[in-house]
Amino acid sequence: MTLTNKQRKLLAVCPKITGGLSLIGSILTIREISKDPSKRSKPQFRILVGMGICDVFTSFAFLISTWAIPKDSDNSFARGTDLTCNVQGFLLQFAVA
Repeated sequence: MTLTNKQRKLLAVCPKITGGLSLIGSILTIREISKDPSKRSKPQFRILVGMGICDVFTSFAFLISTWAIPKDSDNSFARGTDLTCNVQGFLLQFAVA
């Protein structure tokens, strides 16, 4: 079964939306904890900030999703190079590790 062009575009746009929302949420979480001195001193909030920082990298990788794929590929919205593809792969593997 092959995907239609509309389905391919939808699959290319969805990670950008969810990655953008996750990026905003992670940044707001880090900012909220960083502003409050009582939260900064508690270990559970420091762990949460660390998780948020890792999520910022991952969310950014999902946000750029198909933009990082080399231009000569057959993917919708592909605008990148081999370097951008490798950077995105690094960011996604960073999240898994």
